[in-house]
Amino acid sequence: MKQRARSLLAYINTRRRELLPICAALSLIMISLVLFVNLADEIIGGDTINFDRAALNYIYDYQSAFLDNLFRYGTALAGAEIAIILTVTLLIYLAYRKRFRQFFLSISIIAGAQILNLMLKASFARDRPDPWEQIVTEASYSFPSGHAMMSNAIAVTVVLLAWRTRYRYVVLVGALIYVMFIGLSRLYLGVHYPTDIIGGWLMSIAWATLCWATIHIIANKRTIRIDKGA
Repeated sequence: MKQRARSLLAYINTRRRELLPICAALSLIMISLVLFVNLADEIIGGDTINFDRAALNYIYDYQSAFLDNLFRYGTALAGAEIAIILTVTLLIYLAYRKRFRQFFLSISIIAGAQILNLMLKASFARDRPDPWEQIVTEASYSFPSGHAMMSNAIAVTVVLLAWRTRYRYVVLVGALIYVMFIGLSRLYLGVHYPTDIIGGWLMSIAWATLCWATIHIIANKRTIRIDKGA
């Protein structure tokens, strides 16, 4: 028993640089999912509706013609059309540069987030808010927000691709601003509750982290086999 414990500790010590990121990723996935499940439970029970309505009413007080146009056109930056154009452009670039690991990571995060969002919307079937005359109309369900999930998926993908470059912090700040702007635009336009946005962010974080961890594990296993074969 002691010998097995020593062997396990020795293995962890030699592989700690590989294991620590995976452990951190798994922790982030679990935290995000627990928060999402708790939020969904609160929404189903109707416990968030007062907060949601109060937040939307507060935002309504700041409506103006300038903000109407800003958020109406700005929200399209996380719409299906833009997401498809960005994803295809990014995949073509990665394939041309033969960066296949990043290619599969990008398509897994972005395409997977879109599919997952459609499944979750159909499962929860939450009606959209109707607080005032809306500038834009949406036909799908409300929870979780597709724009929040897609903007976060795109942002996380770009940050991961840029993380080993000297521009990573600039990209990180830009990604945060982009995600927050899209989330605020959906609230301002009155097509989502705040909890829809939060739910979209949480699920997108969990999904993107799962994709990264899976590809990271597969790549590391392949590297270990190559090293052993050499």
